[in-house]
Amino acid sequence: MAAVDSNNNSNNDEALTPDEILNKYKNYHMEMPYQIGLGKIYDPIRVWAEKERDYFAKEYELKATGVGNRVFSRELLEKCKRLGELGYNPSHIDPFSEKYLMCDPGFQGSHFGVVIVEVVDGIIRVLYAEEFFRKDGQAMIDKILDLRVIYRNIKNILVDASQSQFIMDIKMYFDNNSEEYPREFNEKIREWQRVMGREPWEMGMYIIPCPFNKRIELTQRLKKAMETGIFWVHPSFDKLIISFDTSVSKSLDVNDIDKEHVEYNDILDALLALFRRIKVI
Repeated sequence: MAAVDSNNNSNNDEALTPDEILNKYKNYHMEMPYQIGLGKIYDPIRVWAEKERDYFAKEYELKATGVGNRVFSRELLEKCKRLGELGYNPSHIDPFSEKYLMCDPGFQGSHFGVVIVEVVDGIIRVLYAEEFFRKDGQAMIDKILDLRVIYRNIKNILVDASQSQFIMDIKMYFDNNSEEYPREFNEKIREWQRVMGREPWEMGMYIIPCPFNKRIELTQRLKKAMETGIFWVHPSFDKLIISFDTSVSKSLDVNDIDKEHVEYNDILDALLALFRRIKVI
């Protein structure tokens, strides 16, 4: 059993230049929330005075949270978490409940977000929220097909409309089972909307290309669901919760999310896109 002589280390450091000391300890990382240093390196009066600041949770409690004008208030998020914790267990899967899956493939094989929600008696409940890193298209198609078997009764699979190749690839798995248009899907959607005023899911399309050109409106729909108590998220979905916590606005419009600062933004994007399909009354 070896012991460290701290005094000897201190004496050795005295012989080093400042740059040499920094190099010696450059790989050392210590996290210390304010509770550990309270009354030692932190003045309690100063800490309590800082508690109402936007940056307090991030700087003093080491939490992943946005600094700026929060899009989703802490009170609103806590409300949704309480409802989720008390209202359902995401590991208990009802094979008959109405479900929707959205995937947000990343560009150039980066992050890939997948979210599944179910709608039960008008309540939107998160069942799955995960982000994958550097997975190729086929690996994610296999994952989505597995999730479809596990969760059952997924009414639609939505995909970021900008990922045309991925859409064509995954649509090929459903050609024999539904009225699909693997390569001309955008033309068919425009035709249905222009001539008939109908959405693609109303016309039997299962894989739905989902554009991200109405992010502010989708954020408003999500917040309305949160405010009215019909959006529940279980506290176990830590990545999704962090994405809420790190969402700050980039303009005077509080619903204009600054995507560049959102952690796990592909998960949040996937959730927002689901509100194209799910209507909030």
